[in-house]
Amino acid sequence: MFGSVDQSGLRSSQSSSRFAVSSTAFAASAFIVELLCVLATAIITGIVYHIAVYGYPGSVEQYVNIGGLAGLVYALSFLIRDEYSVVSLLEGHRDNMRVFLKLLALSVLVGIAGCVIGAVILVSLALNGLPDHQKLADYQPAVSSTIYSSDRRQIGLFAR
Repeated sequence: MFGSVDQSGLRSSQSSSRFAVSSTAFAASAFIVELLCVLATAIITGIVYHIAVYGYPGSVEQYVNIGGLAGLVYALSFLIRDEYSVVSLLEGHRDNMRVFLKLLALSVLVGIAGCVIGAVILVSLALNGLPDHQKLADYQPAVSSTIYSSDRRQIGLFAR
């Protein structure tokens, strides 16, 4: 997998060595590095957002899960197309604009998911303070009687 290759130059007294990586090792390394970059981005942005909005870092486990899923979706698309080879990288098969568009689409999807989750949380918080629907169905308003004097001053109030 990993190793060094000896190259002998024209001079017999000097020799240099080069580091060689097999195609499989390169593909695995590129896959893991990209997966870890997406994962680290998800964790860092999640913590920073939670601290900015709520004042505490939140659940790092959730950020790891979301980042891992996003990283797998991102990296597997390249793995399926066999774009982790050295030849593909050197020939420019991995178009930077396509990578940018995938990250943009992923960001939009994460943003939409965040908005939906936020809306659900807001609605559930708003519904917590409402009375039970059974009490509303059986509601009987209080009947009150007000007694006035002959000069139209209120002299008494009776309520049930």
